[in-house]
Amino acid sequence: MPQYFHVDVETTSTHTWNGVLLSIGAVEQESGQKFHMVFNDVDNRDLMWDPGTWDFWHSEKMVAPHDRIKKQYERDRYTPELAIVTFSEWVRGFPEEPTRTFCAWPASFDYPYVDEMFGAFDIVSPFHYRTLDVKSYLCGKLGINIDAPRTAFPDWVELKPEHEHDALSDAVAQMEVFKRAQEV
Repeated sequence: MPQYFHVDVETTSTHTWNGVLLSIGAVEQESGQKFHMVFNDVDNRDLMWDPGTWDFWHSEKMVAPHDRIKKQYERDRYTPELAIVTFSEWVRGFPEEPTRTFCAWPASFDYPYVDEMFGAFDIVSPFHYRTLDVKSYLCGKLGINIDAPRTAFPDWVELKPEHEHDALSDAVAQMEVFKRAQEV
């Protein structure tokens, strides 16, 4: 049975080619051990920001998560290299067998950002390209079309009533949905 690592990232864009990671949060499903690092300043205009994403992060709706990320960054000031090396070491601290699997909602968004960071600092991915898209898994289990609106899902699928854009809490919420889906 795979070892599931639920991962969420916060970024400056929806595309890796014009964005950077702000933070990464993860939880290993079996042990519940958590990882969280903020390593870019949400107010740094020098980062590669997608204009819509900048406006989103600086909107009235995002005041609380924006302030949380900013305070954590100001307290810790991790560099991107230290963050991704530390994340890789944290994952590698778990046994290689069962196979380590990167889980995200959607994996097609989160994994490329993390994998690009591994590559930027010459780190071999501890996941070896093993990813699981939680939404696809859920759709398969429940017989729901992947393009269906959120209203097509049972109430327990709600990741959060209000998406917090806090990488760790989002990863934990995603894990809870996945665990519930495994029981269906």
